[in-house]
Parts: sequence; C-alpha cells; structure tokens
Amino acid sequence: MKAVSDLPQGYIERERIDFKHNRKLFWILNSAAVLLLPCFGVSFLLIAVSLNPHLASSGSFESRGWSIVIGIVLLVLSCIVCMIVHELIHSLCFWLFTGSRPHFGFKWLYAYASAPNWYIPRGPFLFVGLAPFVCLTLLGIALLPFVSAGISLLLCCLLTAHTMGCVGDFYVVIRLLMASSGLLIRDYGDGMAFYAHA
Repeated sequence: MKAVSDLPQGYIERERIDFKHNRKLFWILNSAAVLLLPCFGVSFLLIAVSLNPHLASSGSFESRGWSIVIGIVLLVLSCIVCMIVHELIHSLCFWLFTGSRPHFGFKWLYAYASAPNWYIPRGPFLFVGLAPFVCLTLLGIALLPFVSAGISLLLCCLLTAHTMGCVGDFYVVIRLLMASSGLLIRDYGDGMAFYAHA
C-alpha cells in the first residue's frame, strides 16, 4: 500500500497521539528520556573507547577553564544543528514516500516535519520515524575512531542528547509495531492520527 492524499473508503480514525496538548504524555516521555540518560551516555562512551582504545588511558578528557565553556557552547550549537538535520531527514523521508513537499517548521524549543495532507502506511511510517536516529547515530559512531579525545567526548554527548530527543519517535514506533499492518498515519506536526479499516 502506498501513501495517499485521500483517506480510503471504509477507513476511520482509531486513535490520536497529541504531543502538544497531552501533558501527561509530554511528562512521561521527558521523564523516560532523563531516566535513560545514563544508559545512553555510558553506551556511547563504551562504543567510543572500544573504537579508539587509547582514549581510556590518555587522560585527555580532562578540561579546565575556557575549554569547558567552549565545549559547552559547541555542544549547544551542535545540538541545534543536529535537531535541524534530524527534522530534515524526516522531511526527506516524507518526500520519498509522498512525492510532495513536507511541512517544516519551528515552535519554541523544537523543530518539526510533517505531512498533514497524506495518509502513510505503517511500514513506510516506521522508516520515517527511525531514519533520523539510525542515520545520525551511525554517522556519529563512524566518526569516533578518527577524532581527538575531546571531540570524541563532544560526539558522545551529542549522540546521547540526540537519542534522548528521539524518545518521542521511539514511542510512536512502539505504538505502530503493536498496531495492525493495515494502519494509515497522518502526521500533522504536533501529533498524528491513526486510521484503520472499520
């Protein structure tokens, strides 16, 4: 089944995920991200050390003075760029499956990509949901063996922050995996609606 711009006959809305107005879901996802922070951080540090073993004994992770400030500024700027690239990947995936230009925008602390005029099957939407995490994580890990210890630490922090930011995507993917294969999804930016045959 392909993405369609008109809801097929016999399909009705079954449920809706609303990230903007569902405050309970908002707090659950953010709490989950914070609780998983140590797991994500340690995992990426272990990967970094395994790909570049001298990092563990070099002692070059130690930073003082302005280098800490510069590191924090670089991390914040990198997170902003990463957020934009994340949504651009979503946008590219929407375009690949719909052939139509997706909506892309900013709201306060986050960017979003959506395809509000399209009904996308579960399989392609799973691809849309996971693509940014997979692409950016693989890129970051691929860079780890070739950069300095300081940049490795920055990359680990960035990968951790990005993975925390993907918690919403993970939630949607889990919900879709538990749903029927004939599901259609309409992503309208602040949330999405699931449609199934009546």
